[in-house]
Amino acid sequence: MIATITYPIFRISGDTGLMVDLGDHVSPETNLKVLNATATIELSGFKGIVEVIPSCSSFLIVYDPTRVSISELKEFVSQACSTPKQHELPVPKVFDIPVMYGGEHGPDIQFVCEYSGLAFKQVVELHTAPLYQILMMGFTPGFPFLWGLNSSLAVPR
Repeated sequence: MIATITYPIFRISGDTGLMVDLGDHVSPETNLKVLNATATIELSGFKGIVEVIPSCSSFLIVYDPTRVSISELKEFVSQACSTPKQHELPVPKVFDIPVMYGGEHGPDIQFVCEYSGLAFKQVVELHTAPLYQILMMGFTPGFPFLWGLNSSLAVPR
């Protein structure tokens, strides 16, 4: 028998952090759950919450343990996640990011072509066709985690 996972899953993160997982895979649907849950929590005015930091499929709550206990916080977050509100999220901005393919600025395109079996021009066309969605900003300033890559371009790191 396969056990089913019930979300949210809580993980203590240091002495003032609570990590909340809302899914086991990255997708726009899971990310929307994260965005709605974090908006609900931020707008609630719940005591002791210092900051809410969304990620792809989870979020971190930084809290003040002198104002709220971890058990109170978990109970509140469980309720907020079990009765999610659909918030009007900001209209996405579109950014054009210049890309250089091949040569010294894009030396890995040859590997992508070899691995995928696609010609250089096909790789460029498939890579530039979608409008990518930013699911989160990464640990390096300005590094977005994007969704929307054509699966035929997926290669190992």
